[in-house]
Amino acid sequence: MTTFAVKTSVFCILILSAQVVISLDWELSRNLETGRITGAHVGWPKPYEPSQEVLAVQRHQREHPTLGFLWEPDIDTSDDVVVAWGDIPAGALTTDEYGFANTPSAITMRRDSVPVDIIGLGASYIGGAQGLFHEYCALKGYFYYNLAHGRFTLPQYNLALKDPGLSLNPRWAVYAVNEVSFVLIPDFEKWQATNMGWFDFHSGTWCGPARETGFPHDILRQWPRVHDTYRSVMQSLFRNKLPGKTLSRAKLMDKTFAYIQDAQAMAAQYNVNFVVLLIPSRNRMIHGPSPALYMFEELVPRVKEARIPFIDLRENYRTAEDPAQLYFKQDAHWNSVGVYRAVREVLAYIETNSSGNAKAME
Repeated sequence: MTTFAVKTSVFCILILSAQVVISLDWELSRNLETGRITGAHVGWPKPYEPSQEVLAVQRHQREHPTLGFLWEPDIDTSDDVVVAWGDIPAGALTTDEYGFANTPSAITMRRDSVPVDIIGLGASYIGGAQGLFHEYCALKGYFYYNLAHGRFTLPQYNLALKDPGLSLNPRWAVYAVNEVSFVLIPDFEKWQATNMGWFDFHSGTWCGPARETGFPHDILRQWPRVHDTYRSVMQSLFRNKLPGKTLSRAKLMDKTFAYIQDAQAMAAQYNVNFVVLLIPSRNRMIHGPSPALYMFEELVPRVKEARIPFIDLRENYRTAEDPAQLYFKQDAHWNSVGVYRAVREVLAYIETNSSGNAKAME
């Protein structure tokens, strides 16, 4: 019986070893003249290489203990920091003491104790448009202050609302959700469970891929080639379908809705009116819905049932003669025309519901 067990174990090990060898990403070398194979080697996973744009932005980013990262605090116009990204017009960067980008006017007004009417929470759409939001809101007599930041996801929105958002005692909190902001929830939660800095966890940058942690990565990392071999084998065998690698669509939507509920409850506790701003992607507005864009289809029925206030920009954007004109051509974020339409919708909603707590839109 023992002999049979040993033979079975050896056989299984041989089969597994063969599978591992076959699964490696082999690259063949050929003689250019004859076409004959002259050798073979394993194609190791290529290391992450950030773009020059990413590195340029990172020079002005700093790690944050709870939010992960933000801009460097207290960047003034005298620092001459200019941020450029894709075909978005380059602009001067100014930040407050927290590290959130805001116009010099907004920062001065808040420090002079001017009451804040609206805070913006979200990621790159509303964070990148903070200057236009402040300017357009000011034309209607509202003081808008930005607490959004590029690459943020919903738990970061909630943390920004908690601190410093609620300490600003705003009348309204606009919770801007775009169609991909929720996919980074697992990434942020995984970072929270580590003791690593944001940049180190994300391959050295503010937006790089997350480092693989836990067993056996933490042990194998001290031998880079062995670690690369292990990663190559696992990637080839499972093709990014490792257990726990990603959340199911249902669980991801459950988390999304839960974070929105938590944010609304937090705002209500401090008598802050709360509204979710749904920002559609350029692909949706030009090409229509697709299986890859499902967040709004699943989220809207939930927020309606829970009577959570929301503004769905899809309706407004559909009335544009050419929806493509609402977005940049390369970067795909909304441009000044798209932002202006969004601000008008937000202010119209606030003015309609300013007499009391906001009610969910029907």
